[in-house]
Amino acid sequence: MRVDETIKKVKEAGEVRGRLYQIHKELKIPYSWLKKLSYGHIENPQAKRIEKLAEYFQSEQQEQAA
Repeated sequence: MRVDETIKKVKEAGEVRGRLYQIHKELKIPYSWLKKLSYGHIENPQAKRIEKLAEYFQSEQQEQAA
């Protein structure tokens, strides 16, 4: 999953109540960082965090397809 697609997914998650908190708990990524990313306040997000998020969203898509 590309970086821009991952960021778009985070923005979409930010629109659903409790979704960012769920991601924060599952991936151990700081909630405040996820919130800032969903608002577009982080221009160059850390690669490790984006990779974790991309893997998370890909596995989520695979589960929905199954």
